[in-house]
Amino acid sequence: MRSPFNAVSGRYTAKGDWPVPLFKNLTICFRMHNHPLENYLRMHRRRSGLTQREIGFLFGCKDGATLSRYERRKRLPSLRIAIACGAIFKIPVTELFPGVREEVDRDLASRIGRLGADLLTKSRGDDKHHRAHRQKLAWLAEHHGLVTSDA
Repeated sequence: MRSPFNAVSGRYTAKGDWPVPLFKNLTICFRMHNHPLENYLRMHRRRSGLTQREIGFLFGCKDGATLSRYERRKRLPSLRIAIACGAIFKIPVTELFPGVREEVDRDLASRIGRLGADLLTKSRGDDKHHRAHRQKLAWLAEHHGLVTSDA
């Protein structure tokens, strides 16, 4: 069995990496999954040089344990803390938490499709309510790319 050590980076491979031999004694690791991390808090905190306790202080927490739980993905921060993270690191919140963003996007796309199908069945006819449903469908099509056979 091959060693999980990456000779190029000088580090051990992360879970999900697959060592691929290029030359006799040279190994490079390729990610088997192209998923972003759920959050990049730890990376940005380390780049800043601040400790978990110091960032916790900026959040108004008594210690760094709270930030540790966020970094290890044991808990999701509140909206207030997530916005504070973005402000501290000068990074948009959606870039700090791309895994959460992907999950929200998937769920939202599914729900938009279901809502569109429901509105489409309700939009048949010519009275005031039917026109309102068609207006909602048009808005969903314009803002979220919803494609319907009638829109």
